[in-house]
Amino acid sequence: GSGSGDITGTAKGDGSAAYLLSKMYAQGQGVSANVRKAFSYMRQAAELDCSDAYYELAEMYRLGDGTETNRARAKTWYEKAVETNAKNASLAAEKLNLY
Repeated sequence: GSGSGDITGTAKGDGSAAYLLSKMYAQGQGVSANVRKAFSYMRQAAELDCSDAYYELAEMYRLGDGTETNRARAKTWYEKAVETNAKNASLAAEKLNLY
């Protein structure tokens, strides 16, 4: 879309949009890099069943990237990535070996 509207409004209820916003904030694309916002949108994307977000959210929890380190939550999202054969499911399976 054109215009200078608030891009964050597009993410409400849309997992794919939240995922893209997370990537933008993680990489500082068109917005100021902000790991907390990147985490927040990645979590929103995963909770809205954007399967691409499952592994990445697990990594954020494992590494404490934009959030507190949380091994239990990381494990949960790795498992969800494997169960749904989501993007990076094989990597998620390898990471589960650490738990």
